Amino acid sequence: MRRGSEQTDRGDVVGTMPSGTPVLAKEVDSNRLSFPKEKPEFNPTDLFDEPHKTVFLDPIKLARKPDVETFHPPKVQLRATHAKAVELLHFLDQHHRLRIAPEHKVRKEYCCGAFALVKDSAKDRLILDARPPNILEDTLTDWCSTLASVQALAQQELLPGFNMYFNGTDLRDYYYCFRVTSKRSYRNSFNFPLTFQQAREFKCFDEKMAPPFASLFYPCLATLAMGDNQAVELGQKSHVRLGLEAGAFHPHELITAKGKAPRGPVSAGIIIDDLLICEQRHAGEELSEEGSEGGRRLGVMCEAYLRRGLSAHPAKTFRETSFAECWGITANGVTGHVRANPKRLVPLLYVTAQVAKLGFATVALLEVLSGSWVSVLQVKHRMLSLLEHIYYAQVDREQTDIIRLSAALREEL
Repeated sequence: MRRGSEQTDRGDVVGTMPSGTPVLAKEVDSNRLSFPKEKPEFNPTDLFDEPHKTVFLDPIKLARKPDVETFHPPKVQLRATHAKAVELLHFLDQHHRLRIAPEHKVRKEYCCGAFALVKDSAKDRLILDARPPNILEDTLTDWCSTLASVQALAQQELLPGFNMYFNGTDLRDYYYCFRVTSKRSYRNSFNFPLTFQQAREFKCFDEKMAPPFASLFYPCLATLAMGDNQAVELGQKSHVRLGLEAGAFHPHELITAKGKAPRGPVSAGIIIDDLLICEQRHAGEELSEEGSEGGRRLGVMCEAYLRRGLSAHPAKTFRETSFAECWGITANGVTGHVRANPKRLVPLLYVTAQVAKLGFATVALLEVLSGSWVSVLQVKHRMLSLLEHIYYAQVDREQTDIIRLSAALREEL
């Protein structure tokens, strides 16, 4: 028996393009990066047990032995001109997030690269290309199961006569607040060797490493980083454990990807640096001088952040609102609606309509569109079946292939 999509025309390949994948990575420009000026102060070691503690403190200890014949490291680079790369290193040095290591401390064949992704019109995100060291480690995923889920949020039931009110915040520069050991920074060394004269230009350089102890030196990222395969697990566990120990929420109140929707009056969800606290209250209930329970718990979390060297982003903090924008969705606590955020949905609708109107697309473009629609339809899982034709058109085809879209696919788009 064939699936429904297999009984329809999947479109013809009519040509190829030199590059089918949209290039999102760009050269690093330190003028477009935003890092805290203070030294990183967040040390989550006491929040970890094994193996997380060792992975955080000394990741190379648990990594596989580097063997280029067995674990072929991909070629990486600091994606920038030489002058811009040096500017980046000085930028990290000025922001206390650079460490210089003598060559014998790093695994030269498994150094990292770096590139930038556009964050908005004024700022970029720095991404560590840590594929070489990543292939030597088993990625921890236990606490990734505590990542909040939009579906679990939508499955919560409003009691008759009750509204849901939201309190939430976003940790400012979360990964860059992690104070890491020298051994963890050696793991994330850049593929940009320096001579002694070049290395000593940086404030973080220790003159005790001068020749003859080493002739080459490697700059290392002295904080946690996007691109490190352990960053999501370590960041998620740190945030959740911090909230549990502060008493801001209890395990049964967590909104998680694999758990059932909480049924109590208060629920909370964390996605790495994003915190959302939901509270059901009677629509006519007046707050006491102490405020709401949800607001109190957010205050508990903000106090815990300050004690730990973290800070809530004031522009992304909201309190006692029945309408919230977070996690790519909008939530209305009065009507009970959880929907894809129009700020993302409307541009996606426009692009999708233009592709359908054109009637041609590369496989790589279809991959981007289908991935974007999965994000939009996460609040309506049954509607994911509408993407059947767009996925079927991609099967066994190269990203560079140009497809004349079938009538079924154009209708689906």
